[in-house]
Amino acid sequence: MRDLLDQLAQYENFWLPVSGENFNTLKLFREFLRDCPSAFGRSFPGHITGSAFIVRRDSGQLLLTLHRKLNKWIQLGGHCDGETDVFEVAKKETYEESGLSNLVAYPSHDLILDLDIHEIPATPREAAHLHYDVRYLFMTDETNLRVSDESHELRWFSMEELKHVTQERSIHRALGKIHFLSVQPPEI
Repeated sequence: MRDLLDQLAQYENFWLPVSGENFNTLKLFREFLRDCPSAFGRSFPGHITGSAFIVRRDSGQLLLTLHRKLNKWIQLGGHCDGETDVFEVAKKETYEESGLSNLVAYPSHDLILDLDIHEIPATPREAAHLHYDVRYLFMTDETNLRVSDESHELRWFSMEELKHVTQERSIHRALGKIHFLSVQPPEI
């Protein structure tokens, strides 16, 4: 948990001055970590998740999944299931959901791209709950994708296409941050 708290401090120092984001989300994350000893499990009413925005180095396109349960285009990611290294969770989930393994964190492995708290609707198997989602940015040269059973489809989108594909505010916020970073991919 210490690593995530350190990353939240770095997030605050880097993003809040330049993004104009509301400090409330960061405050809620810190309170949740302080008050919920099982935050990295599958606790209710919420838990920490890790996700990844993946940019293709050659084209600048972003990978999204048409999520099977939610039936909308979102970034890849998933539950920590007890793992407290959320960065590694995001990488692992990306591999499991897409087959991509050659990922490079951008600009570094400890800089969170975005934080989001969103509700997951109830299903017959579980109650509605909150995901405290920690989002990272990765670059890749890989283009071959493997669709998992968690997705209907995986697809690379240009930044222009994304304006029409999703109206998810949190994705558009992350896109703005990616643009701010003026992603100049590192050599892989």
